[in-house]
Amino acid sequence: MKNFVSTIVFILFYNFGFTQISNASFKSLTGKSLHELIHTYKLRILAGDNFNVHNELQELWKKIDRTNNQSLKNDFHFLKTIIVMKNLSFKDNLKNVNAYKSYITSTNYIINHPYLAKLELLEAFCHFYKGNWKKALTKFEISSMLAKEENDLIIEAKAQLYADYVLCYTLYESLGFKRIKKLYDRLNTTNIPYAIEKDVNLVQIEITELIFRFYKHNKEYELDTLTKYQTLHKKHIKKSKSKLAYVKMYLMEAYIAGRNKKFEKSKTYLDSARQQPLDFYNKGLEADILYLLGDYNGSIKVLESFSYFKTNQKVNPWTKSELNLLANAYGEVGNYKTSNKYYKDHIEASNQLNTITDSISSHVTKRESEKFQIEFEKQNKTSYTNTTKIIYQIIFSLFCLIITISFLFKRKKNNVLHKKITNHKKNSILKKETMIEIIENLELLEKENFYLNLNCNAYNTAKRINTNTTYLSKAINAHYKKSFNDYINTLRIEYILEKLSQDKRYKSYSIESLTKELGYKSSDSFRKAFKKQTGSLPSNFIKTLD
Repeated sequence: MKNFVSTIVFILFYNFGFTQISNASFKSLTGKSLHELIHTYKLRILAGDNFNVHNELQELWKKIDRTNNQSLKNDFHFLKTIIVMKNLSFKDNLKNVNAYKSYITSTNYIINHPYLAKLELLEAFCHFYKGNWKKALTKFEISSMLAKEENDLIIEAKAQLYADYVLCYTLYESLGFKRIKKLYDRLNTTNIPYAIEKDVNLVQIEITELIFRFYKHNKEYELDTLTKYQTLHKKHIKKSKSKLAYVKMYLMEAYIAGRNKKFEKSKTYLDSARQQPLDFYNKGLEADILYLLGDYNGSIKVLESFSYFKTNQKVNPWTKSELNLLANAYGEVGNYKTSNKYYKDHIEASNQLNTITDSISSHVTKRESEKFQIEFEKQNKTSYTNTTKIIYQIIFSLFCLIITISFLFKRKKNNVLHKKITNHKKNSILKKETMIEIIENLELLEKENFYLNLNCNAYNTAKRINTNTTYLSKAINAHYKKSFNDYINTLRIEYILEKLSQDKRYKSYSIESLTKELGYKSSDSFRKAFKKQTGSLPSNFIKTLD
């Protein structure tokens, strides 16, 4: 009897304990949610704390493995895969993602556990960190869509953020930013469940950081926008209370202070940031700050500590900003030979990046066209029955209309012709407001040096400023009294004339290098444009400067 009672007590205790463990969560086991753990471990790994992170993960797995919570186990493998992706090669990342996929699909819980969005997100980041953004874009979009179906707000937001961030580097830049800002506003205004408030704040940190990063690399002249998102980033970092994330916050504050020529304040923030080890992007920001502070050798030392910039290393298109910074820093210390080398690499990286982003733009354009075609065909199919009923009436009506028009045309040929000419003139007039808007947008593009882009043509320019080529040409002709090509050539030649007069390096460049720098497809085109504007060939003009 005694043994029987003991057995019953053991069973009751075991079942009670097991139930408690099976309801375990990351929060109950660690005090943090899944996404808080991802955020923390990523920062610790980037700071070089790999050994301790590895040990902690092993201990966490032991706890999770004792539970009957398959969802928790699946998410642990997601956590383990995503936190190291920034540090690994594409091959190693893909290997880890496939291991995650194998683990998930080998369980009996895949129907009840939404894992597809997370899987697509991991695959997207594989391609994103490799630089294959075209494939990453598709994967991010699929992940966002699946996460919405799975009711996973955080994965949905994160996937959508990176899909839109990729768009920002294409002809659809304005659309990408519009969506990112809309996402940020949505996360600010939506009634977020208390359980995921901290996770949402982490997404907002990522949003503000990515916008800041884009503007710093591509629109650094927009200091007000940079300051705005640095301030928002700081607000969310403070809210997260993540001391490791303060590194990025201090660096961004140091950069803004440096841009505002508040050098002592910039130095203070930089010293605070240096209390923790810095990853590549943070090092790049550190180098920018040192350059602003006038420490050109320090800026060079920081960047050249990375393998990207070793001798004979293949040019990486994603380091174009760092290569430009190195070229400028070496120019400031008087080492023009090395400066020229880095500037040529910068031009090559820029051209490679343009090729990549143009490919993404073409991919998006083609996809949108296909979507439109499918929708169009769907609507046609739906209305096919009704259309066939009235088709003969339409044909008959058209026939009658043609006969009537022909008759009227013969009787009033002169009057009709006069009306056509009048209407044509009327339609050709570009509204003053529209012209002003186009010119203002062109001036913004000029600040970005968009005219130096190899693919700077009327179509791409019109696309960037949300107009058409007809209006673009008319606005340029009315305002500048030039054709589009003459307008671009003028900007390019004025740009190189300024560089030749102010920067000694340019005098030593070959005609081919100058051609690439200005976005011309051939040296002959460059020579013709230069001579038309200056009356001299570029080689002869450069000799007069010596």
